[in-house]
This record gives sequence, C-alpha cells and structure tokens, in this order.
Amino acid sequence: MTRGFLQRLLGARGRHSNEYIYRTRLPSEIDGACFDATIEFHGQLDHQQPAQEAQVYRKLESHARVVSGKLSVLDLDRAAAEITIELNRESVVAMPDLRVRLVWVRARVSAGASAVETARSLQEAVQKTTLARMEYRERARRLGLLRDHFLASPAMVRMWWVGEDPSRLADLAAKSTSGKADPSKWQ
Repeated sequence: MTRGFLQRLLGARGRHSNEYIYRTRLPSEIDGACFDATIEFHGQLDHQQPAQEAQVYRKLESHARVVSGKLSVLDLDRAAAEITIELNRESVVAMPDLRVRLVWVRARVSAGASAVETARSLQEAVQKTTLARMEYRERARRLGLLRDHFLASPAMVRMWWVGEDPSRLADLAAKSTSGKADPSKWQ
C-alpha cells in the first residue's frame, strides 16, 4: 500500500490514463477566507458515462473540503500537502462504486489577497485577546495575593493603607472614628 501511494504521489502514471483538471474553492478554518484549489488527477474514466467525471470531482472535492476546513490560508504549502496526501489515500483513489481507480491526484492551492488579509486580521485579534487575558489573569493573581497575604491581619491592613505616606494615617484614623467600616476589618 505504501509503495503504491508513493508511486502515485511521485507521479507514476498509468499506461492508459488521462489527465483531468478541476478548479474549485475550498473552505479554510476561517469563515470567509477560502482556498482557490486546482485538483489534478490521472486515471481512466469511462467516456460512455459522461456523469462519471462529475462524480469523481464531487468525491475528491468532498474529501478535500474536510481537510481544508481545518487549515489556514496563511500556510498554503501545508494545505496543499495535506490535501494531496488525503486525496491519494487508498480509500479515495479506489472508487469501486464508480468503477474507477485513479493513478494519482495532486492539489495546488492559492488564496486571494482578501482571504489572506482576513486571516491575518483574525490572527492579530486572537493574539491581542490572548495577551489581554494574560494581563487580566496576572492582575487578578496579584490582587488575590494582596488580599490573601497582606490584608489578612489588621496590622497589615494599616501598614498597606498608610503605604509609607504618613498623611494617610490621619485619613485612616478619621475613617475609623467616623462610624464607617474599619479598613482593619477587611477580609
């Protein structure tokens, strides 16, 4: 099986095979950003059945869509390689229901400027969101540390409140005597 796969992948052609080329748009992992794909295959189709070629195209396209839907338009080489590998799988090239066996299949993909721009802007937004989440988590961790370790005792609360600023000590005293909640009882 591996030997046959490598022969098909490297371009070994059958004696009586013909080349067929099909162009299509394949989805990517991002809605609105599509691959422009060219699927080439060598095989022998029955010209007595004109619908057979369309059926082969539909089957190849459905397998290509499954793979391309998980890939980014920012990595065209990887997309072309993974789609080609999928389309050369034994279960794909052997089509007993259509009485066809393909010799090899190759996919070439490209992406329009708008698809690439959409993917890049989404990638930047994801990076900014991830960075903001990390900053918020770090801030919450620091405030939790302050609450759990420094504000756990009244003496530590007073020290934090004053914060090396003696003028704040008068504010602390005023709040303590004014009937408002004593910051030393914060927990």
